[in-house]
Amino acid sequence: MQRRARGGLARAAEGPHKRRMWIFRWWIFYPLAALAAALFIVASMGPGLIAAEPRPVFGRIEESALVLDGESLSHPRPSPDTVFHIARNARWAPVGLRVATLEGAGPIGAGQGLRIILAPERAAELAGRPLRVQVAIRSVPVTTAEALAVGVDRGAEVQWSTQPTTQLEGVLTYAFPAASGGPIAIALRPETTLTGYHYGVEIAAIRITAG
Repeated sequence: MQRRARGGLARAAEGPHKRRMWIFRWWIFYPLAALAAALFIVASMGPGLIAAEPRPVFGRIEESALVLDGESLSHPRPSPDTVFHIARNARWAPVGLRVATLEGAGPIGAGQGLRIILAPERAAELAGRPLRVQVAIRSVPVTTAEALAVGVDRGAEVQWSTQPTTQLEGVLTYAFPAASGGPIAIALRPETTLTGYHYGVEIAAIRITAG
């Protein structure tokens, strides 16, 4: 009787151990490890895994100015002469828009420049008034452009203005005269005389004030 009890206890003790051993068999462990690694990579990519579709943005009103930052900069309309990347923080919230002009893109022409599309309600609020556009920029490693051209796209015409990017971080100010029609988009196009790379800047925020 005592021998049987001991045998039963031994089998009970071995049972959980044997049940745990199955996961360490190589044909089970390695596929599970690979699956876990793939899931970790996908999770770390967060919203960046899904391309943001171009769409009009509302921004926010701050001291009578329209401010475009964060999420408002993450839905630009691409252009054939530029490339862009949405900069994000550790929580995958958008914190900036990196835009660069393709090498050999040539001078600014119709339809060029990355567009931040404004919601029709915002365009109507700014229609027919002179505009002051302030762009907060950050440099990008090695390939910071020498200047940034900003355009006010009013549909029938695009008003362009260019400012040098002389500081690693700073605010560039552009002034645009009054014109008929509201601004349907803000156009962005880095400018440089350098070659060998696509040169650009990071846009941290855009502030639009109607005069």
